[in-house]
Amino acid sequence: MDRNRAEGRFCWKISAELKSFKFRMMQMSKQEIYDHAYEIDCMIRIYEELVNISERLETEQLQNCMEISSLLSLVYEKWMDTVSSQEHELEQAVENVMSDMKEKIA
Repeated sequence: MDRNRAEGRFCWKISAELKSFKFRMMQMSKQEIYDHAYEIDCMIRIYEELVNISERLETEQLQNCMEISSLLSLVYEKWMDTVSSQEHELEQAVENVMSDMKEKIA
């Protein structure tokens, strides 16, 4: 398969995954949608990032990604596994800002 065709199929695949995800979300109540707001935002951002990087991926990488049944969900799950370390960084940043504010007040 040539590179452009692989990229087109890859983008079609992840677009279909996002449409399916949106459809599932729209079946939920307003409260459930609100509860999933972070996931919804992440899935859209993951989709957009995948589209952007698809231009730089090689044919074999695109084909391998197409074999993953739910690439967006897989990336989201991996992201959620890394969030815990980022939460620590966020906590540290908040503490640093609060410490700076304390010094300015003193």
